[in-house]
Parts: sequence; structure tokens; C-alpha cells
Amino acid sequence: MRIKKHLYLVSLFSLSLLFAGCSSEAEIRATTGVAGIGPGGSGDFGTDLPGGDTGDGSVNNGAACTDLLCLQVTLFFRDTGIATPLTNCRSSGFDTLCSVSVPERDLFLNDLQFVSQTGDSQTCEYLQFEYYRYRRSDSAVYTPPGSQVEVDCSIGDAAQESKSCWGGAWTESEIFPNFTRRFINTAVNNLLTIDVLSSLSFSPGNPIGNRFAANDLSSRSVSAANYHGGSMVDYEVSCLDEFNETVSNIILEIVEDDGPIDQINGWD
Repeated sequence: MRIKKHLYLVSLFSLSLLFAGCSSEAEIRATTGVAGIGPGGSGDFGTDLPGGDTGDGSVNNGAACTDLLCLQVTLFFRDTGIATPLTNCRSSGFDTLCSVSVPERDLFLNDLQFVSQTGDSQTCEYLQFEYYRYRRSDSAVYTPPGSQVEVDCSIGDAAQESKSCWGGAWTESEIFPNFTRRFINTAVNNLLTIDVLSSLSFSPGNPIGNRFAANDLSSRSVSAANYHGGSMVDYEVSCLDEFNETVSNIILEIVEDDGPIDQINGWD
């Protein structure tokens, strides 16, 4: 798994440009921030799961977040409505890897939820979530999986291209194609909740399979069928200070566990 590091600054001057209608990283965050507010909005980490099931205690359910960043990953079974916590990752540093393995059938049929929180809202004034995504092609003549219609993916701007030029959970979020991150002010809400619905929910027999949610591709720099080399961006949760500088971050890897027989399309 390739680990990347995002360190970026947004000056107070850039923030002032936001109100003048100028485009900046701060504008992207401010625009997508309200949409990122999740249910509950307060309380201990891991207690705001819908369905009433907070798990068996193996992932610190109900425990308060005492680190700069806490991230809980939960699997929601569509047939039973049961919420099963998969892991609880914590970080007060940079580039902490949170890797979660999910059986391929469970990943394809069911929904994921990512809930992040900070234990220090004075230091971590903002929480940011970046969606996993990749480009399927940059060709002017591309035939997407499951389609017989050619599309132009050479424009280089998701807002002007066919949605099928892109892949990953980002493509089914409400902020696609204009923004790639969600953002909240921790003084308003200390829970940033992201839902990723099952691949199957968008199309029965979806040919994309688990590539929709799993970001466990190992050879990322190499182009392959329906993947443009070097284009993959991971799920990432970040703690930002008052100047929008990254203070801590967690990189999330969703791994498809094929089991003894690989039956659903994935990466490796």
C-alpha cells in the first residue's frame, strides 16, 4: 500500500478571497462542509450508529475519543439491518494507515459507514474527509464496463466528462463531480459521518464489483483495463487547525478479502 502525505496551507488571505467568490482549497472545504455533518452531532465516539447495535466492544465502542483523530468503520447488513463495527483507528500523527479487510460478498452487498471524530477540538478545528477515487481512462474513445457506448474521457475535468470516466466511492457521493472532500467545523459538530452504499445498490450485477469501495490496488502506477495508471486517491480523514493546516491524518484502506474463491470483480 502506498502511503501519501498531504501537507498544505491555506492562508488567511486565501480565506478572504473565498467571500469574494474566488476559487481556492478553502472554498472547496467551505462549500462541502455542511453536507458532511452526520447524525448525532455529539456524544461519545461509536455511540451514534443507526440500527441500535454498537457491536461487541472489540473496537472500543462507546469510548470517548482522546486522540486528535478517531475513525470508526462500520458495515451495515442490508438484509438484517445490523450494524457491525469493523475497526476503530486512532491517530495523533501523520499518515496513520487504517487497513480494514472485508469478505468480498459482504462488501459487495452491504453498506459502509465511516465516522470520524477528534478528542481535541481546540487543536483540530476542522475535520475533513477525502473520497477514494480513480480515473478509468483518459482516452477520447473509451467504452465503460457494462456499456456499448463510447465516451470521451480526454477532457480532464470530471464536471465536463461522462461519469463513467471515473470510478470509486466518490462517483456516487452528492458532491461529485465538483468537489472531492467533505468538511465540518468541530465547534458546530464533532462527528463527520460518511456513508458508502453497496456497489450492488446502484446496479444489479454491477460489473464494477468491489472496485467501487475497495482501494487495495497494489500496482497503482501501472495502467490496466479500466484503470488509468497513477490516478488512484485513497480515503483520507484529516484534522486541520485554525489555518486549515493538516495536524494529523488517517489513510483508510478497504481491502476485499476474496476467500478461497474469487467470485466478485476487484483489484488484486
